[in-house]
Amino acid sequence: MLWFWFGIVALLTLLILAIPLRYFRGSRSYDRTELNKSIYRDRFAEIQLQKDQGIINDEEFQSLDIELKKLLLSDASVKHELDHANRSEIWLYRIILGFLPIISFAVYTLIADWKNVEDWYELRQKNIDFQSSESKDTAWLQELTNQELLLLLRTRLYENPEDTRGWMIFASSLQQLGATEMATQAIERAIETDPNNIALLMNSAQLLMRSKDERYYKVAERLVGRVLLIEPGHEGALAVSGFIARAQGDYSAAIATWKELISLREHRGEGDGQGVELLRKQIKETEMMALQQKHMESAVGQLQVAVALAPELAKSLNPNLTVFVVVRGSDGSPAPVAVKPLKVADLPMTLTLSDRDAMMPGRTLSSQKSLQVTARVSFSGTAKPQAGDWESAPVMTHVGADQPLNVLISQKVTEK
Repeated sequence: MLWFWFGIVALLTLLILAIPLRYFRGSRSYDRTELNKSIYRDRFAEIQLQKDQGIINDEEFQSLDIELKKLLLSDASVKHELDHANRSEIWLYRIILGFLPIISFAVYTLIADWKNVEDWYELRQKNIDFQSSESKDTAWLQELTNQELLLLLRTRLYENPEDTRGWMIFASSLQQLGATEMATQAIERAIETDPNNIALLMNSAQLLMRSKDERYYKVAERLVGRVLLIEPGHEGALAVSGFIARAQGDYSAAIATWKELISLREHRGEGDGQGVELLRKQIKETEMMALQQKHMESAVGQLQVAVALAPELAKSLNPNLTVFVVVRGSDGSPAPVAVKPLKVADLPMTLTLSDRDAMMPGRTLSSQKSLQVTARVSFSGTAKPQAGDWESAPVMTHVGADQPLNVLISQKVTEK
């Protein structure tokens, strides 16, 4: 069917381009010489009348007659040249028209993604037939790949962009496949269709929490915050808010949020419910996690690094590019002591590195007398520097420095 429409479009294009040929043929339907002769006879009759009326004499009459004949002969010569030129142009135009479909087909075949378009068209047609069929045989759906199922969902959303449920199904499918960035975009489209739907906002936040990625915790936190603006004291939002805070390592905020929620339920006389007991259990677990973190922080060396991009780079770099924060030691080994990957979208950011981030057991941050820190934006996504990457100047420091170490990415890597 796709090729049928391609043929129809090509045929219509040829018909439109062939219209000038009709004009060329029509232009030869009259004889220019005969027309000029008719004009000559009319003009000759005029000067003859002027002679008879005494307006011009015989000598002037003869002179005007000669001029008319010269013009007639001159125009005949021009006509011959124009006819020859017109015939050449017509043949050239016909040749171009003949080759145009062939060239168009060749370019389309070589450049266009016609195979994927054709597969999509067939898949869409199957879905249309399935929707209109009374049998509702779903066997063909079970044979589809994940990519084909996502393509069907995306087609449905293209045709019905206000389908909130469809966007959430699409987001959930992408999340299961690990495409969290695209899932986040689908969630945002779903929320655009119904921005004040509390259930939608809560489902979206919980879906993003599954990513186990701090970047998406921030988005989930924003969605939960919107719920609390719409309905202050929403218990589900408070509960999820606590889990988001704990996932980001803010244990005190998580505990405070859950205690507030328990207080609300106790105020209603529901202090002994199953939900409250679950919250108390979460609080105890979080308090233990906070104690463990405090103990580990006191036992290991730490280094705070504030990483930022030069202003001109912040506006031009792709936010999905990888940023490597590399810490090298003073022991003479070329291998880094620690490497922390980030994204351009995360910057500016202050991160804390500790002995737990060491690449090799025993070779920790605290075991080095001094440390050299650099940050680099990698276009290849690999830790090895490449020409064209952007990096910071090396900055020297030591474990336990009082202030965060400022690292500014502003230099282009030329050769490595």
